[in-house]
Amino acid sequence: TSVYLQRGTNTEVAAIKDQMVTEMLRADEAGGDVAVARGHYETTLALAGEAEALRSGDLEVARMRAAAREALDRIDGVTRLSAITFYEYEASVNLATVTLRPDEGGIAVLDAANDRVLFHATDDDYHATTEEGPAIIAYGGQPAGAQVVGPLVDLMWLPGSAADTRDSVAMLDRTGVMFNYYPNLGDIRGVPLDNSSAWLEPRAMATYGSRLYVLDAGARQIWRYSLDEGYTQDPDAPAIAFSAQAELDQAVDFDLYSEDGSLVIVYADGRVRYYDTRSGRIQWDETTLLNNGLSTPLVSPSAVKLVGRGLNASIFVLDPGSSRLVQLGRGGRVLTEYRVLDELGDEVLSKARDFAVVDSPLRILIAAGNHLYLAER
Repeated sequence: TSVYLQRGTNTEVAAIKDQMVTEMLRADEAGGDVAVARGHYETTLALAGEAEALRSGDLEVARMRAAAREALDRIDGVTRLSAITFYEYEASVNLATVTLRPDEGGIAVLDAANDRVLFHATDDDYHATTEEGPAIIAYGGQPAGAQVVGPLVDLMWLPGSAADTRDSVAMLDRTGVMFNYYPNLGDIRGVPLDNSSAWLEPRAMATYGSRLYVLDAGARQIWRYSLDEGYTQDPDAPAIAFSAQAELDQAVDFDLYSEDGSLVIVYADGRVRYYDTRSGRIQWDETTLLNNGLSTPLVSPSAVKLVGRGLNASIFVLDPGSSRLVQLGRGGRVLTEYRVLDELGDEVLSKARDFAVVDSPLRILIAAGNHLYLAER
């Protein structure tokens, strides 16, 4: 029976490989018809998946799959990055957010499945951990002074301010309390944000200058707070004002540019908006991107980051729906589209939820399921 089944599998795999060869030849014959060629290359990748399911490790299948991917990369202007597993957590972990401690090294991740934050001590360039495993620095139900950690929404590295001179990992919970973990002494404290009783569905936070901003999709607001005055709110300007309906109930993430406070928002349906926060008007959107180099529309972005300053400033958008990380200029022009493969040649970004960028040279930390990946050129 074993021999019979093996022969059947061999026959099926051989037939699939013949189909793959045919699809590759048809793609070559398409000449300048990019749409037709793309269809054949995508069919080749689908067939490779079928062959791998029947018998993994076939060298011919791997070679044709790699050739099809390279051809699609040329069509789409995509750059491939190689990723290694920086850390693999237990199977129950589901990473939602990653943030980096600048200059001194250190990585914090939010495990949404277990409602806790883990901190890795690392070297300065985030290539290796300096301790055996991550430390749990916060978890749901943990007391912190007069506050108790509720369901965690987002986290970020927060430099010291006039009100709080120590750098910290800032962690926001759904009840509107900010918890700050201070790595220098290992202590944690919680401070309620002004007017957080009005929050409905907080999703993300970001900073600009001495202000903290919180995206509340349920209230369709981006609330504004003063860091120098202990997360207080100006009653006359409690939120960012937009010149037209910004449909923030569909927004999944946002970020602000450190030099002028301009604002980028990504939406669950693939839309992108770049706003001038002084006027509240849209400067460009996803249509601009399609006219300025985006190969295909975004499908379901999950995170956006504004990285760098001046001429080196870029916007990075993570789109798991199309397995891409797209790098944009602030003017709405596509600079690069990245795809990331792990050690086995599998796509990483399709299962990612967040990322952090280290530039010069470019390195990307990617939070995906129970893996933290490090991707480089």
